[in-house]
Amino acid sequence: MHAEACWAAIDAALERGKVEMAFGASAVSYDRRRDAVILTMRSGAVAMIPRLLIPVVADAEPRAATDLELSPLGTSLSFPRLDADLAVQGLIRRAFGVNEANRIAGATKSPARAAASRANGGKGGGRPKAKINA
Repeated sequence: MHAEACWAAIDAALERGKVEMAFGASAVSYDRRRDAVILTMRSGAVAMIPRLLIPVVADAEPRAATDLELSPLGTSLSFPRLDADLAVQGLIRRAFGVNEANRIAGATKSPARAAASRANGGKGGGRPKAKINA
């Protein structure tokens, strides 16, 4: 039975890998003239990300960006000179402001959202407040 569970876990991991590969990059290069990393995705989309928007790489000399490698799955970039590895999806989200846009959207307070929060708060479920003996 243990062997069956092990093979099932391996099969599940292989399927997750296929999904990740489908959304990964197929090629990466550095464009010196534009001072940007060019990512070609498996979907055919191309993203040009200015070096100054890439964590760690922004603080380094431009020539450090020329030494970059794409992982076999196409899910991460490696900058060996800088000892830095970055997730492709995270880099794209950061460069295009997706994380910030989601944060702002989540912080929006509409009257309906405020009313729902008050109603949910009235249901309890939080930690009980500590009683202070004076």
